[in-house]
Amino acid sequence: MNQIRFKKEELSPPMQILALLGLSLTGAVIFGILAICIIFGIYGQPVINDVLTGIPTELSANSFKILLFISTSIGTFLVPALALAWIEKIPVNGFYSFKPLSLKTSFLVLILMIASTPFMEWVIEFNQNLHLPEFLSSLEEWMRRAEKEAMRTTYLLLDIKSSWDIWVNLIVVAVAPAVGEELMFRGGLQRTFGRMFKNPHISIWLTAIIFSAIHFQFLGFFPRLLLGAGFGYLYYWTKNLWYAIFAHFINNAEAVIIAWDLDRKGLPLDQSTSELEFNWIGYLLSFLATGVILYYIKLKANKNGAAVDSDL
Repeated sequence: MNQIRFKKEELSPPMQILALLGLSLTGAVIFGILAICIIFGIYGQPVINDVLTGIPTELSANSFKILLFISTSIGTFLVPALALAWIEKIPVNGFYSFKPLSLKTSFLVLILMIASTPFMEWVIEFNQNLHLPEFLSSLEEWMRRAEKEAMRTTYLLLDIKSSWDIWVNLIVVAVAPAVGEELMFRGGLQRTFGRMFKNPHISIWLTAIIFSAIHFQFLGFFPRLLLGAGFGYLYYWTKNLWYAIFAHFINNAEAVIIAWDLDRKGLPLDQSTSELEFNWIGYLLSFLATGVILYYIKLKANKNGAAVDSDL
């Protein structure tokens, strides 16, 4: 007699979130220890002291790249997201909706990220000029100190000392975070929130809020929030995680390319913030162009039958 096979039900959304959290914490610890062992084997005890204190120097910059790549991108985000699909016994391609890329849509995503740059620069400036109420002045002072320290770390990581550094930086700063973070946040959390709330906008924006908050760079909260929402809508409309990964990669790779260009010109990395200045017309045109391109991507996805009701 033929047996009837029933499709295995996934874990409930709260259980999936707990599973992702547990896997992420476990991965961070295990891969963090692995990264420290590798760093110790390559650079020795003096560099380990910098790593453990979390304060990078020019001497320990490469060790922080190793830590960022292994502990964060792989251990905290990539492996836990893949493990969730394994727990659910669903192929990764199907669980996270990986499909072949369309050349036209990929080009639109590239143009979208370029066109949105001036507007995002305005959002960054707006966010940095915000001030907390007077009674929270001590908190704001701490946030601004933390932001300066984070920027100093970023400049050290992006610094180019050899011809290989640009390729290493592209992998560590652009490729690995784009894949790992999009799998975790858009593929994992957004998908699970979609099952929980049955509303794509709630799941997209809630995921974007968590995505921005978890970076602990409060003076960059709003630009990262908008980026996360943009990645989320790309995923929802196209039903293909590759486009969100591609957009994330372009955003991060831009910083690496700017750092390389400044190094080539013999300019300091903090010069990048002063070179991207636009007047209000430039910001407005960037905002309008961003909206038009997003709307066209949505229409194209609808036409191709991608943006249908879904948990994404």
